[in-house]
Amino acid sequence: MDKKAKFFSLVASCLICLLVLSYSFFVYAVSFSVSPSIMNVSEAAAILYNFTITNTNLTANITQINITVPSGFSIDAATNGTSASANIIFINSTFASWTNTTNQLILNGSTAYFWFRASQPNRGIYNVSIDVLDHMGIVNSTNVTVTVNICSNVMAGTGTSADPCQITNWTTLNATRLNLVVDYILMNNLSSLDSDYAGIGDNWIPIGDLAGGSFAGNFNGNNNTISNLTINLPSTNYVGLFGYTTKNISNLGLVNVNVSGSWDVGGLVGYQYSGKIDNSYSIGIVRGSDYVGGLVGMQSAGAASVIISNSYSTGSVTGSHWYAGGLAGYSSKTILNSFSSAIVSGTRFVGGLVGDSRTLINNSYATGDVSGGGNIGGLVGYMQYGNISNSYATGNVSGSSTFAGGLVGEQYGGIISNSYATGNVYRNSTIGSDGVGGLVGDVSSEAIINNSYATGNVFGVMIAGGLIGKQAGGIIANSYSTGSVNSSVGIAGGLVGWQPVGSEIIDNCSSTGNVLAG
Repeated sequence: MDKKAKFFSLVASCLICLLVLSYSFFVYAVSFSVSPSIMNVSEAAAILYNFTITNTNLTANITQINITVPSGFSIDAATNGTSASANIIFINSTFASWTNTTNQLILNGSTAYFWFRASQPNRGIYNVSIDVLDHMGIVNSTNVTVTVNICSNVMAGTGTSADPCQITNWTTLNATRLNLVVDYILMNNLSSLDSDYAGIGDNWIPIGDLAGGSFAGNFNGNNNTISNLTINLPSTNYVGLFGYTTKNISNLGLVNVNVSGSWDVGGLVGYQYSGKIDNSYSIGIVRGSDYVGGLVGMQSAGAASVIISNSYSTGSVTGSHWYAGGLAGYSSKTILNSFSSAIVSGTRFVGGLVGDSRTLINNSYATGDVSGGGNIGGLVGYMQYGNISNSYATGNVSGSSTFAGGLVGEQYGGIISNSYATGNVYRNSTIGSDGVGGLVGDVSSEAIINNSYATGNVFGVMIAGGLIGKQAGGIIANSYSTGSVNSSVGIAGGLVGWQPVGSEIIDNCSSTGNVLAG
């Protein structure tokens, strides 16, 4: 054969090889479909999701599938476990692989199911990548697009501020705990008359806590009410409709609540670390040990903007130990335009509005009676370097040990201005030199009282004053008292019972009540 013939023979052979290879590629190249390729899911670790992978090639067998899930998702090992069509599975935190040594993993027309969980991802759009290998080692890839809406499957909405998850019954209210970082709206009133109340509303578990995660979404009550909420957790901390919150709650009413907890106990919120509570209220019974309030147990200094505004509580609040208040047990931030008419009792740091206040109370009031051991006040039990302005208390105050005052039990620094108290004040202890006063039981150094007054009668055993029981420093200006003062065995003053330091300042003040000292 001459060179020319050999050349054409070689070319022909190469073309035949190329045709065979091409035929083999097109005949055996892996071909598959995934359904659904677009998924909308909600974040909830208890809920499984799945898609299917189907072999669509008439001749190729799929021998291996590699699936990678993004951060925030997890593969369910139990559900994806070994089977006749997938006898080996390798799984770690972000990767799953099916293999089959006999090349029979997924035959033509057969299907494999892949299960995964949405394990608290942020809302958004994610891709689950799929690499499929056939028995010739050829790889084809695709993605399943997963959109995380975050609302529970039983709720309408997408969890955004413009389209919050919609709560329509006790079941959907209970489902809010499945995602603590989205926005919710209450679409209607809930009560014990609802068919799904039993087992949920009568045995409520608070939403959010310090260990499992705070409620960090926004909750809009939409001016609806939740009635007959019952919580019986006397040994548990962070107790309320919400246990621990870091965002905003608004426009929500709780009616006939019955709440029992240990520390940080409130009708609405146990512990408000940050965020705002606005236009909300609680009516009912709240009991606990420490940091107990009709609306909020503890209002923390977790962020610059922590506010309770335009809100109230009524009913009764009982703290068996320290820090009990009609609205809040303890407040280290801001309370505005709010009130409480709750009857409040406790051991120490007990107030008609707040047990212990460290910053600002403005345009707020309390009308319920207050009783306890020490640091008892008609509005605030103990005030440290805070400000109270344009506020008042009208309830009677009764203390059995240390300071008691119609407005504030003990004022350690800070300013009281344009405020008043009208309730009677009683202290029946003979221990110590602590005072009882119509406005404030004890005023310390750096404290200021201006343009304020008291009209209630004052009854003490040791030290009693119509406006201030004991003034150990500070300034009192432009203020007065009109009630009678009675100290059965100690000392009494129409305006101030006792000034032990000598550096106290009183300016432009008066008293018109009768004074009797034993």
